[in-house]
Amino acid sequence: MAEVFHKDLSGDDLHPPKEHGNEAHNPDFLAVDGSNSPTADINWGARKITNLADPVNNQDAATKKYVSDNFAPVSHGNEHEAGGSDPVDVRGLQGGWLTADIEANRPAAGTKDRYFYATDTGKLYYDNGTSWIEITPTPKTHASTHEEGGSDALDIRGLQGAWLMADTEANRPAAGTKDRYFYATDTDKLYYDNGSSWVEMLGGGGLSVHGNDYHDPDMLPLETSNTIDAYISSNKWLSVLTSGIVKFPRQSACKAYLSASQTIASATWTKVQLDTTEYDVQGEFDTANYRFTATEAGKYLVIGQIRIQSMTGQKPMGVRISKNGGSQAEFICYTGYTGHSSVAISTVVDLAAGDYIELFAYQNSGASKDLFSDSYYTFMAIHKLS
Repeated sequence: MAEVFHKDLSGDDLHPPKEHGNEAHNPDFLAVDGSNSPTADINWGARKITNLADPVNNQDAATKKYVSDNFAPVSHGNEHEAGGSDPVDVRGLQGGWLTADIEANRPAAGTKDRYFYATDTGKLYYDNGTSWIEITPTPKTHASTHEEGGSDALDIRGLQGAWLMADTEANRPAAGTKDRYFYATDTDKLYYDNGSSWVEMLGGGGLSVHGNDYHDPDMLPLETSNTIDAYISSNKWLSVLTSGIVKFPRQSACKAYLSASQTIASATWTKVQLDTTEYDVQGEFDTANYRFTATEAGKYLVIGQIRIQSMTGQKPMGVRISKNGGSQAEFICYTGYTGHSSVAISTVVDLAAGDYIELFAYQNSGASKDLFSDSYYTFMAIHKLS
């Protein structure tokens, strides 16, 4: 074919040919070998582009067959429940963030942050970049009955992302994302990410077994078949028996008594030397100074008793409960006969922390008398009520 050249008035070529490989071509035409590209949109005049390859890159053209094969619409159902719609069949969808197909067609992991839904098993997986992690929440069997206002418990094991993750302890990620939580399904521990470290929120050991139920050790169960015990710093402070009896094992309580006979002068109030304790829960009785000193403020029941040897008949004898050196309560009576005589007293005393209680004895026989010793003769007992 003869070459045609267009020249201007000076004789120069208007569009000189370009050299491409071993041949010259006109730059106003689109080369079939793809060595140049159009500079404007092309109107194909209702003609077709045929025999295209399947698309690979985002801007590749797609054939009608490729679209029909990969994005076929679902047949419309003939009937619906009220407010219902046709189910969307996601099987075969590719790309994007979710792939759905049967379990056998789950691709190899390695593309981080994508998901796969297995249509035959109903399982949902997350690709962490190296392996598939099943993140399907395990549904619980619906309870047949509920308490008023109650509902089924939610099993959060297996959930990923958002503010809460649940997995085994070994899969707890490194801390550093503030305000997220992690529930360890194998140890029943709940953690909080404070931005620099994980903080265990269940206070030393996750959920505890109580009777047949698991419960948070920081909370008391509302219903149980066994005794309920509550602790603070390993000290049991409350115990509720199945009979309904409530015990306060660490409540202030003591009993002190005279271990050897003590002589008291006539017509003189004398402090009883209570030098031995039968029990003292909080260690509040001072056997050197013969007094009880309250650790905490509250109402205290105080009981005192003395027994005088060979008391003269028709003579006064008495007992006094003293608070901070002043009389709080006292009782004086006259003996009916000559012999050993006892007198007792009880009262409720309002004490502040640091207030102290002492026991005093009195007799006016005209001569000194001895107090009987032992815990059932001469003693003082104090119990905190509130």
